[in-house]
Amino acid sequence: MRIGIIGTGHMGGMLATAFCEAGSPTVNIYNRNHSKAQRIQAVFPTSIHVCVNEQHVVSQSDVTFLCTKFTDIPSIAESIRPILHPSHYVISINSHVTLQELETILPCKIAKVIPSITQTALSGILLFMGGSRLDQEDEVELLELLSQIGVPHPIAETKTRVYSDLTSCGPAFIANWLLQFAHAAEVHGVKEEEAEHLLAAMVEGLGRLVTKKEMTLQEIVSRVSVPGGVTEAGLHVLQGADQHLLLRVLDATQAKQDHLATHKTK
Repeated sequence: MRIGIIGTGHMGGMLATAFCEAGSPTVNIYNRNHSKAQRIQAVFPTSIHVCVNEQHVVSQSDVTFLCTKFTDIPSIAESIRPILHPSHYVISINSHVTLQELETILPCKIAKVIPSITQTALSGILLFMGGSRLDQEDEVELLELLSQIGVPHPIAETKTRVYSDLTSCGPAFIANWLLQFAHAAEVHGVKEEEAEHLLAAMVEGLGRLVTKKEMTLQEIVSRVSVPGGVTEAGLHVLQGADQHLLLRVLDATQAKQDHLATHKTK
């Protein structure tokens, strides 16, 4: 499939880079700031094709990712609508615009994908939501495409927020906690850079235990924590901390999502 990307900010640029890393022969991109698109092209000169406008991206692509602010989507839709054909795929990565809204303004096959920074390493989860115009064959085709850069995971659109916290916001939440861990280790004599390296390798191994060895998180806790041992002592501190912290994190992201949804048309 010929891939197009409109908007090459953090996520759009990451997707373009990931598909090139995965071996896509051509990725058509456009950004209003032409220099941003050119910087990506400079890294992948044989794979990246910088287009002159949004219409050019669509005309050269079978599937077009909309990676812009939700406030820009109506104007982009108006621009590309005349050249879209019913078999074209348009995929939005914006959680604030619903599938129904996209299908109302675009006459093609619609889907939503919530990517993660982990796709930079051709890893991690991409949340997938298919619109009403997709049949089973369409979904298989899109999931195969997304599988080049990560692990697509279909979800109900109504659950976007909490799933996004786990997979898309999650890397930032976990990285922040690991930074605090590294800072604490520095107080105890370990250089921060070394602590970060050790923690990163530990997290990679932990992920493999769960995904490759199929150990549950609880099994890992139980096997590492020996009764009366040092791990247990540390766990007592963690378990005695604010038990509602992560619930408050989820509440905060949901509140922000609701606020943006309320104000997106204003």
